Amino acid sequence: MKAFKTATKDSKTGYELYLSEASYNMAVEWLNLKTKQTGRCVWKCKAEDDGLIHIYVGKQEGNLEKMFFYDEERGYLLGE
Repeated sequence: MKAFKTATKDSKTGYELYLSEASYNMAVEWLNLKTKQTGRCVWKCKAEDDGLIHIYVGKQEGNLEKMFFYDEERGYLLGE
């Protein structure tokens, strides 16, 4: 798993790249560790028609603060 330290845009989706070479479980665990510091958590993950798994982050369930996307085909964690 590789984490990006500088803002890098994915040429396919236009979203910011956070991780590459990551499994889904690694990506969710990394997000949980990063968001826990700010009192937030991953509260929902859902596969969508765009081929990405949408990962919802917020202070509580239903309180969306940030969206992340996992591209299973390429092993990327992306965000808005």
